[in-house]
Amino acid sequence: MDETRYNTKQLTVLLRQISRTRKVYVNQYNQRVGAALQAQIKPVIESLETRSPDEVKGQLQTLIKPDSINAVFRNLFVTVGATFARNVEERITKSDEDPMIGIWEGALIAYVTHELGPIISSISINSRDKAGRLIDRIMREYTFPEGAGIFDTAKLFQKEFNRLYGEMSIGRAKVISQTEVLRASNKGSHMGAQSAGATRKVWLTSGIILPDSEPRHVGYPGLHMQERALDEAYDVRGYQAMYPCDPGLPAGESINCHCAEVYRRI
Repeated sequence: MDETRYNTKQLTVLLRQISRTRKVYVNQYNQRVGAALQAQIKPVIESLETRSPDEVKGQLQTLIKPDSINAVFRNLFVTVGATFARNVEERITKSDEDPMIGIWEGALIAYVTHELGPIISSISINSRDKAGRLIDRIMREYTFPEGAGIFDTAKLFQKEFNRLYGEMSIGRAKVISQTEVLRASNKGSHMGAQSAGATRKVWLTSGIILPDSEPRHVGYPGLHMQERALDEAYDVRGYQAMYPCDPGLPAGESINCHCAEVYRRI
């Protein structure tokens, strides 16, 4: 099977199919990531009921932990990554057997643990930063009712924090879920190509083939249709990447990147 020789029409059909599958998972995990962000901030909200805002702010490092984010990442990568691995293996081998599922799932969990730790940590750091700045903002701008007691004031502060943080989390959840579904789809596809015995890969810049897609990387000379051996890195304007959304790329080169790959088995 040689997908690298597909014409424009064939590549368009394939990318449309990939995009539709990705969109289903983005919609699904947008809610799950949002719930994980809320679970992460829950100890802060609970603490605001019994502790002063300054005291809570000083404890954000211990209150906001990465556990819920790590859990949703593991679920996302096992689900999305294994699906795309199977899809690519079936495309290349024309077989619908999936004896590699258990191996792929184990490899994807290890990938989250060993390769995505910095990304998960950065989300937690960002949560702490946003929580701290939000506490400062409420203390500076919010006017509490005159004569409100300590308990009532704490409840009002807690309610306002919960409302504002929830509003901020909507956009964050969308960006995180979309980026990580895209990353998982590309990592899984690459694993499926390896399992199928593919030897060559080609980078497809989605915005060139699908005009309505994210324009990221459209203006990068030499990236679209760049061909490499399967175990060789692409050159993304001086950065090395094994596949689109490679976690080794800077955030600006991977966040919301809709690019994909096609493969050749000789």
